[in-house]
Amino acid sequence: MSGALRDALREEDPETRRKAAAQLGSYGGSDIAELLTSALGDADWRVRKEAVGAAINHTSSADVIPVLVDALRPGENVGLRNAAVEALAGHGEDAIRALSLAIPSLDADGRKLAVDSVARGGHPSALILLRSLIADDDPNVRVAAIEAVASVGSACASEAVALLSGCLRAPELLARLAALEGLNQLHAVVPFEEARDLLSEPMLAPVATIAAGRTGDPRAAELLKNELLGAPPERVGLLAVAFADLVESSDESQAAARAALQEVGPIVSAHLVQLRTSPDVEVRRASMVVLALVSDQAAVDAIFDGLNDEALHDAAEYAVDLLGGAADLALSARAQRGAPEERALALELLARRATAQPAASVSAAIVSALDASEHVVQQAALAAAATAGGAECVPKVARILAQSEGTSHRTPAETALSALVARYPESAQGLSEAEHGSAAVAIAIAASPLSVRGSREQDAGFLVSLLSSDSPHLRRIALDALAGLRHASALDAVSFAISDEELEVRLAAVRALGRLASADNLDEVLPQLLDLVRSDLSTEVRAAATESLGRIADARVLPALRELLKSESAALAVAAVEALTGRADAERSGALVDALANREPEVVKAAMRGLARPGDARAQAHLGVCLDHDNWDVRRLAADLLGRSGETGAMGLLRARLTTEREALVREALGRALESLESARGLRHTVPPKPRERPR
Repeated sequence: MSGALRDALREEDPETRRKAAAQLGSYGGSDIAELLTSALGDADWRVRKEAVGAAINHTSSADVIPVLVDALRPGENVGLRNAAVEALAGHGEDAIRALSLAIPSLDADGRKLAVDSVARGGHPSALILLRSLIADDDPNVRVAAIEAVASVGSACASEAVALLSGCLRAPELLARLAALEGLNQLHAVVPFEEARDLLSEPMLAPVATIAAGRTGDPRAAELLKNELLGAPPERVGLLAVAFADLVESSDESQAAARAALQEVGPIVSAHLVQLRTSPDVEVRRASMVVLALVSDQAAVDAIFDGLNDEALHDAAEYAVDLLGGAADLALSARAQRGAPEERALALELLARRATAQPAASVSAAIVSALDASEHVVQQAALAAAATAGGAECVPKVARILAQSEGTSHRTPAETALSALVARYPESAQGLSEAEHGSAAVAIAIAASPLSVRGSREQDAGFLVSLLSSDSPHLRRIALDALAGLRHASALDAVSFAISDEELEVRLAAVRALGRLASADNLDEVLPQLLDLVRSDLSTEVRAAATESLGRIADARVLPALRELLKSESAALAVAAVEALTGRADAERSGALVDALANREPEVVKAAMRGLARPGDARAQAHLGVCLDHDNWDVRRLAADLLGRSGETGAMGLLRARLTTEREALVREALGRALESLESARGLRHTVPPKPRERPR
């Protein structure tokens, strides 16, 4: 074979040589060094690439590594040396040990190539070798070693940061630059005084700018402002990133940055506005933060333009928060002009920023938007009214509700009116059936702690009368309101509505019946609900009755729920599991454990969620059994729940399953759970090896 391989590696056809190079990974002949060197130094890059793979995966690293190290010695074949660097990087600690022994015999170029190799490998043990090369006689080797520290430092950050920090006062400018870039790469914090001194050196200033922002020191704000005032346009982006880092470090630094940026003036502000179109996404995001602190009109406009840019949206929303009161004024203005989608977004943000006492301008903007002809704007206004609208929104929302065609499902207008009346109870007393519609009055009765029609008896009587309406929409609203009112006089009417011809009305009646249950009427309500869950009515009605049973703390409920766990309907069994989950009965856990035997995966998953309570050793054991379930989705959930439990006793179960699990998503969940449990106990996290992966 040796002769055939040798001949193949000398063929003129590159493809023949490439195939021959691929065979070197399993070749064990005594001339491996000669053949591998030939392939690694081939004139064709495809042959070299194949040879690198063969060198990394060779069955005997002891035969290969000396060949690779020897290739770093002086020679004319640049391709050979570069290929050797790449192959050595794939041999991890074995290569690092060999390079450490060879360093004294390598020339400066060879030592630099050795540094390149360990930097590519990224193994933390390379720091020992790099520590010695930082003091190398050759300045190029020293700089390369400093740069390499950051490349391997992510796995050993504290040691790497200490090494790099010691290089910040190196005599060579390039060495200081490499050290500072490495510290920035590792997101290390440089002392403020150090960053300030480094900023005075023009060549270091761009990198030192980022370091200054990361100090988190309020004094950096003035320093960065002075840099910004005299900065060329191409450096403004870096300064924006530095300011953004400073802003996010503490409230004190944010205040200092705000004060400094208020002084930059319109010319610098214009440069910052232009950053919104930078090709660098990090700079564009940082510009949103900085503009919020500048907060002149041009800056505010740029931030709101950024809300429409998907890449900037989150940063722009954060900037809106930084704007403070100025944001409410700007959002209120934008909610009343511009494209419908922009108005809707402004309303959404106004609602999200709402306080207990929204500004008058906010409520005025919402009132105005409620009259919008565009559907998207009106819907956003209704959502905003629910959280940020004032009492003046109540009649407008009521009229929108009255004008709607009606549906058996809850509408945004209903949600908004209910929230508004709960905040402003007196506003409900001005609503009339003739002007605002019966639905609005019904919702107001349910939401207001005050009587809307004179007394609670009159309110209940009005709602009961609505159950005779021709509108299913209105009947459903009345039932929801009666449930909220909890007036005993409504019980007979609600019970009668269970036979309504419309499903959504029947469901509302069943839920209302459960909410009306009290100690005084339990013997009347409970038998009705028990009959419903055992009836041949629709699954939806029986599930709603099951949900209502779950709210009743009575021993008679438990047997019925246990029986439903055996139902052939997954929906009913899940409803029973969820009803059991919220109970405090002593037998609750036992019933949920029984549900784990259900053949439907959704029922099993519901039971698992119900059992997953911290500190319950029995529950953890049952979740562990579910790691062997036939359904992969059940196994994945079991792993996730065990990971959240905080119980390190589950680690053995998780590791055991990891050795046999073949489903990728489950393996991912098992690894995630183990990492969570190990981290919670301060244990060392061990990543399981990938199948068939060669250890290095």
